[in-house]
Amino acid sequence: MKSKENRAFLNRCAEVSGHEIKTHDFIVEVLSSLNPTKLYTSTGGHGVLAEFKFSKQGKTYLFRADMDAVGLHPDNAKHSCGHDGHIAILLDFATQLIQKPLTEGTILLLFQPSEENGNGAKAILNSKVLQNYSIDFAFALHNIPGYPLGNVLSKSGCFSSAVLSCEMHFFGKSSHASEPEKGISPQNTMFEIASSIQKLQNSNFSSNDYFLATLVELHLGEETYGVAPGNGILRWTFRAKSNAVLKSNITAIESLSHEIAIRTKELNFSINYLEEFYANENNPLAVEIITKAAKNCKLDYTSLEEGFRWGEDFGILTQQIPGAMFGIGAGENCPPLHSPDYNFPNELIEIGSRLFYEIASNRK
Repeated sequence: MKSKENRAFLNRCAEVSGHEIKTHDFIVEVLSSLNPTKLYTSTGGHGVLAEFKFSKQGKTYLFRADMDAVGLHPDNAKHSCGHDGHIAILLDFATQLIQKPLTEGTILLLFQPSEENGNGAKAILNSKVLQNYSIDFAFALHNIPGYPLGNVLSKSGCFSSAVLSCEMHFFGKSSHASEPEKGISPQNTMFEIASSIQKLQNSNFSSNDYFLATLVELHLGEETYGVAPGNGILRWTFRAKSNAVLKSNITAIESLSHEIAIRTKELNFSINYLEEFYANENNPLAVEIITKAAKNCKLDYTSLEEGFRWGEDFGILTQQIPGAMFGIGAGENCPPLHSPDYNFPNELIEIGSRLFYEIASNRK
């Protein structure tokens, strides 16, 4: 019951990336009552790291939950990705570690902020707090709509994609709409760049060279009928199954975009990147640990043939620390993630914390 109450509170105080103040304070309050060996607060922003060290020397495992909600600004936030459930799972796991202490090793529980914008895991790494430990494996989970409730899902290699967002700014000169030739218009340049980038796509997700370029905004001018616009913007999301494929395509995009832009004299052009997510590359040994734990918990396990197209900020951690992410089915008729109708199933709290405890109990 306490786990559901924890999630209900977290759901009510949903906060977007970088603003997880109440969420941070609640996590600290619950963890402080459990007396972990060490407790690091306000880490990498509003992150929290709890250490549970046991009597004998042994391996160190890290378990991560993300904290932020989905929203456009601080006053418009909703846990439509299930991060409230992830926190509730990790808090329930912490309680189990106190009620049923392990005999050896160290367990680290990381509550990570700013997952939705791809800044949180990098901030945690930059804080140097994890350098205090020699971490053998790191684990994280995500609720996955469209799969049977409680079904555990994972695979070696790419579990989630490398993703990078991009803004392309065009600065020319506006003119009277009757005399567009007297201005510097970005129109033809923008359309040519957009067309050229989309020709680079390989939308076959089964291919190792999969690359998707999604144009999320094309903005040119305003609702002023007497003006030929001089400025414009293209916004993109690029994604691939590997960091290398994403990087090679970004290099090609930069080259062709600058080549096209310089054809229009006196048109200024710039590219800005944001919200970077590294490919989540699951370590095969970590996946074996997850598979064994699922079977020990008598949970159905599915070995995925392909990972997921969305990005996940845990990916940068798997670039630094051996580890793996796995999914837990949220129900075959569950609304999709980031949908306004999405609601994390409370049944997954017990399943997730039990699975984490099983993973932690069998460190060999």
